Amino acid sequence: MDQKKAISSPSIPSENALVYGFLTLYLLLSLIWHFTTHAPWDDDCVSRYYNVVQAAEDPVHFVEVWNRPLFVLLFFIPMMISRHGVLLMAIISAGGAFALYKAARKLELRQAWLVVPFLLFEAFFFTISRSALAEPLATAILCFSLWFYYEKRFFWFALVGSLIPLARLEMSILWVFWAYVLIRERQWKFLFMMGIPIACWSLAGSLIEGGAFWLYDETLGKENSSNRYGHTTLGHYFQRYIYVIGPVVFYFLFIGMFQRIRKKTASFALEGLFILGFCVYVLFSWKLNLGQAAGFVRHLVVLSPMATLLALYGFDFWYTAATEKRGSVEDESEFQWDEENERQNLANRIEEIQLEGTRRKRKSKAIRYEIRKVEKEFEKRKLKLTQPANATSKTRFVLSDQAFILLITCLILLVTLAFHSQEMLIHHNLTDDKDYLRAIYLGVILLVFLFLMFYSRKRSISSNWRNGMALFMGAVAISYTLFTEPPNSHNSDEREMVRAFSDLYTDGFFGDENIYTNHFYFFWANDIYPYQDRFPRLTQQNIDEAPDSSYIIWENHYSNRLMGDVPVSHFEDNPDYVVILLEDLPTTQFRISAFQKLPNATPYQKIDIYNRFLSINPNFKSPYINRARVLQEEYNKYELAIQDYERALAIDPDIVFVHYNIGMCYFHMNQLQKAYKSFYHSYQLDPEYADAYFNAGLMSNRIGDHGLALENYNKAIRLNPNLNIAHYSRAYTLVSMGRHQEAIPDYDWLIEQKTSYMRDAYYSRGTIKCYLGQIDQGCADLQKALQMNHAEAASKLSQYCGTP
Repeated sequence: MDQKKAISSPSIPSENALVYGFLTLYLLLSLIWHFTTHAPWDDDCVSRYYNVVQAAEDPVHFVEVWNRPLFVLLFFIPMMISRHGVLLMAIISAGGAFALYKAARKLELRQAWLVVPFLLFEAFFFTISRSALAEPLATAILCFSLWFYYEKRFFWFALVGSLIPLARLEMSILWVFWAYVLIRERQWKFLFMMGIPIACWSLAGSLIEGGAFWLYDETLGKENSSNRYGHTTLGHYFQRYIYVIGPVVFYFLFIGMFQRIRKKTASFALEGLFILGFCVYVLFSWKLNLGQAAGFVRHLVVLSPMATLLALYGFDFWYTAATEKRGSVEDESEFQWDEENERQNLANRIEEIQLEGTRRKRKSKAIRYEIRKVEKEFEKRKLKLTQPANATSKTRFVLSDQAFILLITCLILLVTLAFHSQEMLIHHNLTDDKDYLRAIYLGVILLVFLFLMFYSRKRSISSNWRNGMALFMGAVAISYTLFTEPPNSHNSDEREMVRAFSDLYTDGFFGDENIYTNHFYFFWANDIYPYQDRFPRLTQQNIDEAPDSSYIIWENHYSNRLMGDVPVSHFEDNPDYVVILLEDLPTTQFRISAFQKLPNATPYQKIDIYNRFLSINPNFKSPYINRARVLQEEYNKYELAIQDYERALAIDPDIVFVHYNIGMCYFHMNQLQKAYKSFYHSYQLDPEYADAYFNAGLMSNRIGDHGLALENYNKAIRLNPNLNIAHYSRAYTLVSMGRHQEAIPDYDWLIEQKTSYMRDAYYSRGTIKCYLGQIDQGCADLQKALQMNHAEAASKLSQYCGTP
């Protein structure tokens, strides 16, 4: 337990009002955010919800490591009633915050109520604290554990701590703290009690799944398997932590931690647990495969109880330093030892220990141990504070608290500008776009500190200023979170795309056919129960056995990895499947497709599928494109195809190949000017599109603009030197322009590469050489063309060479 304590603020009604007020505000905002948000934090919330619901049919979900047994046990009944039962997590989180407040009171921290807004409105915690994730449970466990630890209620301390593995298994490493405390306090029976929940979990898993060492096999036994998510960098969590807790708590956390380390008052319960837990997450995601750590930064909210208490220490020191009157030179003779007062405090403390021990029926030996410990602390403090009086008073230079705060503030601000000024997408990925919001908040805190420094030098500051500053910092922390985490801030284009597919189900497009899909948001979007026979998982084995007319919803998030093993190439260009929809999101590289298994489908069947789809949802571009292709390629109905292509362009005007296909339709309709414009638009959108340049050249040639045609052929060949037809067409154009000699290299290339144009190249080169007077070479080429059965070679041989 910490030796030095800040002066406590009395437990006054206003403090209680602040605590209950912030708790009420949190619960009210949680309700508003919950009912105005379409999507939960991430897909894990959806999967865990459905797993809990299915646990009644499949009890394996009660023991699965990924599900977290404590979560399933607590939420089984609420979620069986409604998926809004997840709001129980908000109540648990509020209870954890209240417990942390009680711990702060026990630590005699001033403005102990500030832990409530600091914890509940940490940026990520506010959002996930009402979700189907296990991190809020682990956070609440640590909050209650710290309270019981400081209260020395060791039974409850051990009981609550024993639940940690059932909430977040990787946090079992923190048990070293529980072991240290219980061994130090000689609470042996509680130490052994802590193993009961995990033993029950292992036994239940063995009974349900089989295997005497089931839990070991599911955890440590999987260390040799590769991490399916891959590994993060060493700095992954360090760079993202400020995004997790917000700049206000981040700032005061490091002020408090550095000051406590500086004053040698750091403790295992706060700094020790925080650093140990942080290192566990860094190591797991950086190097280990254990637990399949994905590097999700939301995991770090588990450390929030320790971070919040340290932030409260930091605020107390920050405010005291801002209003201090001392300079930068500290005189050790200032320390005075009030013997009478200190001994009275010791007597009061001993009496308190004895009364507490009697109330809890502790053994006399344990009480004597606690008293001896307090007496030793008393003697140490006395020695430290009275020793300077026995010698000449000496003066030493030390860094003032104000200078220390300014130094740390500048360092944190610089680090934030350098490493924490990027925009974060989907609560995980940092982009190259700049976002200086966190630095701005830190700048505001620095300005407030400077104001307090200069204001307090000229006039005295009442005690109400401290409460006012605490309220201000709480409000600043809340404002950051509400701004960065509004309702639906964790929704995404991917989910909206999947929602559209789910709406097709509710609108009846899929009929009664089987639907093979792995994306749980398909079910969540319309509250569809996924564990039905008509919703098999999308795996290679299942689709090989799928009946005809089945629908497949493939996406690159879960279909070819994580939950399935099917590449999209299995469906594309496969005559057994009709492509209904193919959409992608370039910003996130998400791709989703819908197919129907229809072997030997007729063009009429395909058109009927696209008509039905578009009658339900006309807002997707790919069904228009797919229908246009059938009209173009199967029925030669080019005008109708162009209409569908243009409908697709109305949704997305920058689809390169659609402009190209429109050009092909106009070409077949002999509308060469319109065809040229479409090909031109294609290569304007994609300057690397060699085929578009070639066809633009072809249209130019037919219109009669040989110069423009030659320019386009040159660009096509530069982009794709192996485009044989472009070489042949360029040579033909040069001949048409009377530039016979310039055409020969293209014919040489076609012959040397042994292309399909080889026979025509011999004929054309032979004709040109004869025309240029190179009769022997020309006749040799014409002879080869004749040997290759060129229809006109014989007449040219007769004309130029005198032989048939």
